[in-house]
Amino acid sequence: MKHENYGISIYTRPMPDSPIDEMRVDAVIKAPLSKVQAVLLDHEMRPLWDRLCRYAKKFEAGDSANLLELYYDFPWPLSDRDVLLRVDISQTEDHGRIEFIAENEILPLKEGVVRIHHAKTVWELYAVNDHSTQLRAEAHSEPNGPIPAWLINKLSVTQPIENIQALRTLSATSSDNGVMP
Repeated sequence: MKHENYGISIYTRPMPDSPIDEMRVDAVIKAPLSKVQAVLLDHEMRPLWDRLCRYAKKFEAGDSANLLELYYDFPWPLSDRDVLLRVDISQTEDHGRIEFIAENEILPLKEGVVRIHHAKTVWELYAVNDHSTQLRAEAHSEPNGPIPAWLINKLSVTQPIENIQALRTLSATSSDNGVMP
């Protein structure tokens, strides 16, 4: 374990052929699985729990209906980033799985914005009971451009704590309706 705070455990491990570590987060959220999943899938709520995300937009391209554009506002002197993600969802009554996987060629590049070409996050949600959800997220991305690996690896330990705390708050107060199916 790399870090634990507020009942949120962060783990990292080296990735072959990458200076950026893979990160895993484990936490319990005191909200039903349906509410946690609804918050994760509601693109309009994304900037409320993902601190660096300025906006998230849902769009369709070709055969893919569940596509998402995330725009990240990086502090100066770093360039802002965007990433285009395919969203794959599977669920049963007591388990939900959401995969966000980078799809690079769907939208044209934006001037002054660096496109993140490699990103994958898998959210696994397990109903503990009617009022709590066990969450596990595993993520790895390459931010593209000149960002030191040590900085990205540091953020992958500190940033998820804030994000999960915000996700807990939103899940406890949201409806069960997600924007994406």
